[in-house]
Amino acid sequence: MRDKTLIHLQGFAAWCNSKLSVRSLKIDTLTQFHDGVLLIALIEILSGKKIEGYVAKPGEKKIVQLNNVTLALKALADLGVPVSGISAAGIVLLNKNLSVSEHSATAFVDADTSCMLALIWSIIQFYQLDQSVFGGISG
Repeated sequence: MRDKTLIHLQGFAAWCNSKLSVRSLKIDTLTQFHDGVLLIALIEILSGKKIEGYVAKPGEKKIVQLNNVTLALKALADLGVPVSGISAAGIVLLNKNLSVSEHSATAFVDADTSCMLALIWSIIQFYQLDQSVFGGISG
């Protein structure tokens, strides 16, 4: 893994942990969001809204994990988080060359770090950077 990616993974995980600590939760790596449970917890903490219908202990059942991730992505979209192209059908992100690539929710459940970095960066921008720049309350 490239050093720059590792730095982003560590920095984004630290930011997430600063928010998750409200519920005494912690991640060691972004890949722990793969089943949707901690991702949903993060969204609930940041938004102050409860997300209904997810399975808190999905185990290894991929279909349940996919459902959790889909609920999380829908909640983000409903909140107005700019996650353009992120849906159950796929996650669209820009790579460093500004070309668009598409990753399915399955890739997210499979702990694809590119998908996770893109999604967490969108969340950080929405709840931390954008709101503080525009005078809102930062997350």
